Amino acid sequence: MCRIALIVGLNVTSNASNPNEVVEAFIKSSECDPYLASLTGKEGCASHDDGWGYVVVGWDGKGGDARIASYKTSKPVFKDVAGVNSLLDVLKDSFNYVLILHSRKASIGSKNAFNAHPFYFSGRGFDYWLVHNGTALKEELTKALNLREFDNLDVSDTYVLGTYIYSQISELSRESLINAYRRAVKFTKTALNTIALAFNTSSLIAVVTSYLNKGRLGNVKEVDYYKLYEYEGRNVYAVVSSTLALHLRSEGRVDEVPLQSGLILNFDEGRLNKTWFRLED
Repeated sequence: MCRIALIVGLNVTSNASNPNEVVEAFIKSSECDPYLASLTGKEGCASHDDGWGYVVVGWDGKGGDARIASYKTSKPVFKDVAGVNSLLDVLKDSFNYVLILHSRKASIGSKNAFNAHPFYFSGRGFDYWLVHNGTALKEELTKALNLREFDNLDVSDTYVLGTYIYSQISELSRESLINAYRRAVKFTKTALNTIALAFNTSSLIAVVTSYLNKGRLGNVKEVDYYKLYEYEGRNVYAVVSSTLALHLRSEGRVDEVPLQSGLILNFDEGRLNKTWFRLED
């Protein structure tokens, strides 16, 4: 049970309107989430207080190489002033950037920095970072990977999910990415709400999935909690969890992301190209 966000800053200048409204919404939603409270039978607010993290790929607009910064902690984001300020400093120095954020409410795996998201994978010709909202079938994934030692390790189900997805991506192409996520759908216990970045020296691709286990589609509280939304503001595009959308409706355009769908975003010299796909044929 988590809150996630993909934030893309394009041609951001010092005199642009506040490019960090999504970060602010992320912090507020992590501290007080009425959808989580409703889903868990609590009154008022419930917090995502078991850690947070991010990865950001940024460019300074002067022709230099991409700069990558990442961070994970078991602290809640709304109590981590230094961590948030470090992130904002990175964004201020970036003309274009792609950022993924995650705030954790632990379900599987201890509360520690390792089990905070994003999880990082490498060794196949590209780097891959994954954040996830939902629960995956960890034991089924370890069987598929033939890595049964994961069954006895204190690791998040998302770590095993990421290991599986990364193993299924044969090359950094739309077709390979789509096929990998379609194979992963069958391991969904609650939701496969994910955001990932895949990066090498020639490409940066983001992948978003919005998927709810079919047996849960009739539960209004779960649907409301797991929905994702697109947001468009000045110089900023984002895909965010439902709680963030509550805060962003007054800031810019907010549109619902269809359930059971995926989105691939390619970034090319400050341009954003989107490709939608179905997670099931």
